[in-house]
Amino acid sequence: MSKYDKFATNNLLKEKVFVGTENRAVSKEEVNFIQEVLLKSSIEKGDFTVSEIINSLQLIDQNVECDSYSFISDDKLFVLKINEDDPDSVLQREYENLNLFKGKQISPIPLFFEQVEYSDVEVNILIVTLELSLSLFDISEKEFFELLDPLAMNLSFAHEFTQGSRDNEIDIFVKAFIQDNDFEEIVPDDILENFKVKIPNYSKHVEFLNLIKNQAQEEIKDLDQSNFSLCHTNLTKSKILVKNNFFKFINFQQSFVLDPFFDLALLCLSTGLCKSPSSEKTLLEKYFQHHRLLDSNIEDAQEKLNKFKKVCYKIALVRLSSEFIFELSTYQNKRTNRILKLIKRYEYIRPLIEESYPEYAEIVDDFFYLFS
Repeated sequence: MSKYDKFATNNLLKEKVFVGTENRAVSKEEVNFIQEVLLKSSIEKGDFTVSEIINSLQLIDQNVECDSYSFISDDKLFVLKINEDDPDSVLQREYENLNLFKGKQISPIPLFFEQVEYSDVEVNILIVTLELSLSLFDISEKEFFELLDPLAMNLSFAHEFTQGSRDNEIDIFVKAFIQDNDFEEIVPDDILENFKVKIPNYSKHVEFLNLIKNQAQEEIKDLDQSNFSLCHTNLTKSKILVKNNFFKFINFQQSFVLDPFFDLALLCLSTGLCKSPSSEKTLLEKYFQHHRLLDSNIEDAQEKLNKFKKVCYKIALVRLSSEFIFELSTYQNKRTNRILKLIKRYEYIRPLIEESYPEYAEIVDDFFYLFS
């Protein structure tokens, strides 16, 4: 039995082995910091007060990009996102990207963004509406595959509505992809040394990542790119919400104006559609039925999608590896449900890795399955 066959998540008691709880409490220090930052901003000139935000503050998520909290104002729910010293301006970019939808209900509505100086540090504040819906992680694969038509409709609308809003941002996207996922530069050396001991074949895995990073950059240049639209570029199951068969997309901080086939390819790779050719074809057919600005037959569209997938699965693996290291660096194994989700996303693209790079397949397996 191979390592993959032994450790694949489908074998682990229907994925319940790794599922854990997360600490959602907001520390007193965090509350004080947020309160002081908000008081330095102009937020009270609008519809919010600092006191109502602080009194109802609850943690939603913490990651390398920002911390997210929910709060209640006028009996409505909102999301507060905060980060510090952000050279990539991810929260400002999310604010600007969400504004491209002009209040359409396929994404959160941006309400406030400001940068404030706090103790010689630049702090970014973003407030958007909170979407109360299930994510694709909360429904079965069968249910998901039965909802491909409304998913394709809303994704095509997002692309059609923003087509031509800005010039092609492929160079900015590639630069951000390389910089944001260079965990050997971002993670402190002492922590990396620990990973080199605990992760089998760590150096070989990093060697492979560098190889596919370089290949992806070259292969992107050869892709036929057009119809530039706002692309989410990170449509994992947790970022796709569904309620009453209506889909919304959240967390647009990694979004750029690109050829929409980047979104289609990354969506298929990140949600498991790539493992079902018939479902993938259905999504593509429905997408082109709804998109009024694209004119292509399904055979040409499928050929183009396959070319983009050959590049995008490399992007997906680099991102997954970085997310895995960032998660373990910050939380060790305390958020095991998130580790499981990362491994599951790896399993979606593993057949493509094994097909193209069989000599590296077990090395990548070691990285995700055999961390000590």
